[in-house]
Amino acid sequence: MPERKIRKCLKGKGVKNFMESVVELGNAKIETEHSTYKRKRIDILIDLTNFVIGIENKLWAGDQKEQLKDYNKYLEGKSKNYLLVFLTCDGRKPSKWSISKEERAELEKAGKLITLSYRQLLLPWLKECLKECEADKVRWFIRDFISWIEKNCREVSKDGQE
Repeated sequence: MPERKIRKCLKGKGVKNFMESVVELGNAKIETEHSTYKRKRIDILIDLTNFVIGIENKLWAGDQKEQLKDYNKYLEGKSKNYLLVFLTCDGRKPSKWSISKEERAELEKAGKLITLSYRQLLLPWLKECLKECEADKVRWFIRDFISWIEKNCREVSKDGQE
């Protein structure tokens, strides 16, 4: 089942394998700024027919009231097999303003919600892309993006320190 493969890759350091899994599934529908029933917008929605991934990219903006709670309810309505990804520059957890601590813990335990940072998800993938890329302008863009992440996205530890 694709959802097991995706979850397994995301739990470890298999970001490259995760990206390959998504590409192998070919019939994926990807939409940015996907509107939910409450008129909120999931930054990226990946519909793999039997598995749905919602990605909330929190680079600069703060959490909205009940944002992840609403996104979870929406994804749950689309498919029983789903994953909500909270992607931040620093790896911070969503605030209780967005989803209660108890609900967040329950979803994390069930494998329905994960928190990732740019360093965890994007850096390994970008470095792999850099190895394969043949176009100079694209290589420069990837190098600049890697440099920007390394400079601006410091990881937050469990106690909230960099």
